[in-house]
Amino acid sequence: MNWFSGRKVDLPGPADSSLRRQPAPHSPTVRVFERPEGFGDIGFGAVQDNPGRCRHEIDVLAMAGRRVTAIGEAKATLDRRGLADLERLERIKQLLTDLGHEATEAVLLLFSTTGFTSDLERATQGRSDIRLIDLDRMYG
Repeated sequence: MNWFSGRKVDLPGPADSSLRRQPAPHSPTVRVFERPEGFGDIGFGAVQDNPGRCRHEIDVLAMAGRRVTAIGEAKATLDRRGLADLERLERIKQLLTDLGHEATEAVLLLFSTTGFTSDLERATQGRSDIRLIDLDRMYG
């Protein structure tokens, strides 16, 4: 089961180096991700979805031991991210849980250079397990 690569992920902007353990209070991990304790080891990976007959590439995967702390999708396209992107991350979270990883508490991160659909924004309101991160939030 070689689905996680512990290599550093190139996140948009200055956030990638500050996602690691114990960030400073002014770091993007606290300001943007609202995660003062950090995420653990950051990488990327893939997970096989046999029932769905596909393999999911994971742009951002953070782990602390066998505990998955964050699962993220980063897109720099002209299309706004929508509900299908959230559903895909939720599916990946379930697959990782089914594989025996502690992923039920993982934060879902959606990065977009063009923003998010109103349906997605409505669906994520009040959910503490999801962060929608656009350019304004990243650099604001």
